[in-house]
Amino acid sequence: MQLIRGHQYLPSLRQGAVATIGNFDGLHRGHQHIIQHVTALARQQQRASIVISFEPTPKEYFMGLQAPARIYNLRAKLELLSALQPDYFVMLRFNHTLATLQAETFVHQILHQPLNIKQLLVGDDFKLQQQRASIVISFEPTPKEYFMGLQAPARIYNLRAKLELLSALQPDYFVMLRFNHTLATLQAETFVHQILHQPLNIKQLLVGDDFKFGYQRQGDIHLLQQMGLECGFEVSDINTIAQHGERVSSTLIREKLAAGLFTQAAELLTRPFTISGKVFHGDKKGRTMGFPTANILLKRRTLPISGVFAVTVTCAENHWQGIANIGHRPTVSGTRDQCEVHLFACDDDLYGQRLTVCPHMKIREEIKFSSLESLRQQIHIDIDNAKHYFSKGHSTP
Repeated sequence: MQLIRGHQYLPSLRQGAVATIGNFDGLHRGHQHIIQHVTALARQQQRASIVISFEPTPKEYFMGLQAPARIYNLRAKLELLSALQPDYFVMLRFNHTLATLQAETFVHQILHQPLNIKQLLVGDDFKLQQQRASIVISFEPTPKEYFMGLQAPARIYNLRAKLELLSALQPDYFVMLRFNHTLATLQAETFVHQILHQPLNIKQLLVGDDFKFGYQRQGDIHLLQQMGLECGFEVSDINTIAQHGERVSSTLIREKLAAGLFTQAAELLTRPFTISGKVFHGDKKGRTMGFPTANILLKRRTLPISGVFAVTVTCAENHWQGIANIGHRPTVSGTRDQCEVHLFACDDDLYGQRLTVCPHMKIREEIKFSSLESLRQQIHIDIDNAKHYFSKGHSTP
């Protein structure tokens, strides 16, 4: 068996060849059957037998450490392959050039010339195509925030939380477009040409059935489909998902959160709704009233919830129950949105720590009390209500 490393060293085979292509990891019974068939056909036809593979494997190139573990390393694979006695083992370096090579070009430049392959055997799951990337495109700020300012709907999650959740879904890229005057006045057709078609080279685009884009929302799925024919990409609309007869949407989730229906919101989100942030030094008013609080500054334009809630709080491996006031704190003339959490049975120093607060039950709305003493008395009642709630075994929304 002759080992050939790289396509630049491919031999010119006038007599032609019988070949197979694959990763051949483990050289299992199925691989052996294919290679033995290749060598037998090559002998019958008096042609060369060739096994073509890639190093690293395509999955290793694209997935890095997340790629499946090899059954055998390269040295072991070469020893096993040699025993099957193909004439050539062509090991192609899988790099950016090969990863972006069109399938037709691969056939012409490698299989047809110079190898002059006359018969090719591949597995039924063999794919020969340019690997494509998955991309999620979004806007910051959202278009509604740009146009409506503080009147825009409250975000369910801030940008940091959205990025963490999105990362778990493992797209290759998250493109965050700055939504400003330039983007707001961009014609829909220009958006397609300058962003989707070039440089992203989108080949398939999936959007919601109510998606609108471009200056004055002139673009819709019908325009995308029309331009897709022109630019060479497919457009599919994602059918509306309904749950309990209601269309799943951010609007519906905000309505559930505002109404304190956290169990229903969690079903729509597929996870409990949470708020997170670092604890900062506040004005210590809670401590002076006998209820020390961990204060979290909420970097949001508007809040999806406000009021007093029974909550669970997580910090690293620690978990507590407590109550939280989320909003402006009208009794103490608060000027910014923040989350004040009083934790039951916690004396830890939490300054600078990141807390995740999960509301379970809305106890009441924010109220401006006539005095701090009135507020103190109400907090006692709020704590009793929260403890009664958790005493019934409630631990998740």
